[in-house]
Amino acid sequence: MKEKSIFCVEPNSKLLTLKQNTSIHLYLNNLPKGAAQIKTQLCLKPHSLSAFEANQDVGLHVVIGGKVYPTVCCPAQVDNVCSMSASDKLTRWEVLGVQGALLSHFIQPVYLSSILIGNASCSDTKGLEIAVQQRVDDALTSKLPMFFLVNRPHIGLVPSVFPAWGRSELRTLSLNWTHGDVSFEVVNGEAGKITERSPFKSGASMASRLCKLAMLNRFSLLAKETNREDLLKVATYHEAKMMSISYVEAKCVFKSYLEQKGYGSWIVKSRRSDHFSL
Repeated sequence: MKEKSIFCVEPNSKLLTLKQNTSIHLYLNNLPKGAAQIKTQLCLKPHSLSAFEANQDVGLHVVIGGKVYPTVCCPAQVDNVCSMSASDKLTRWEVLGVQGALLSHFIQPVYLSSILIGNASCSDTKGLEIAVQQRVDDALTSKLPMFFLVNRPHIGLVPSVFPAWGRSELRTLSLNWTHGDVSFEVVNGEAGKITERSPFKSGASMASRLCKLAMLNRFSLLAKETNREDLLKVATYHEAKMMSISYVEAKCVFKSYLEQKGYGSWIVKSRRSDHFSL
């Protein structure tokens, strides 16, 4: 099993880290919503961005009901279902990693090596480069906890593996699977639930196997497998995340940096979304 794993143990921290020559690549069939789709005139001066130029186009955005709004139009805390734009999430991943708070108990930050856009109608990636690479300075690395850094992935255009255009009802659907799964799962991204015709169904609730409750369940199983008694005592999903001290600290540094640079505030979801238990 160890030979097949993409991870190995880092001796000093006892955390898992990616093996040498192992890389993670993200393929998208469209430019992500938000700052990556900024107007052309801003792309003409990519190296002149500064705090006073950080307007609504290059600032943070929130997605509510499938529509994108600048965070300056929203309160810092919201009760209705929303999320930060895909562009903002990519920016966060380039500082915090893609592993999230729960896995940070077990592994070091995992960063993307490349972000590839496969869309024949997309002529350049200047907006994405500004959103992901130029909103955060390299100097931020010195303020982050150990193992966290400001990552610089390769960004480029590649041939599309699937047509970007299709029936409108298909545009909200996503598929997920991992090696060893019996079948893939089809999720309606707007509803946050699996579809009736999904080959894999978790139960009558139609909840996705990628939902927070499913993640907390796997987290508990992993904590038991690794004899982490401290993690087995957590009462809620929120508590499990907050116990990942280095990740939480890095996240606070990242959010504060964006506010100081004038990009806006990271929207905080309702406390109800994280305060649940198994």
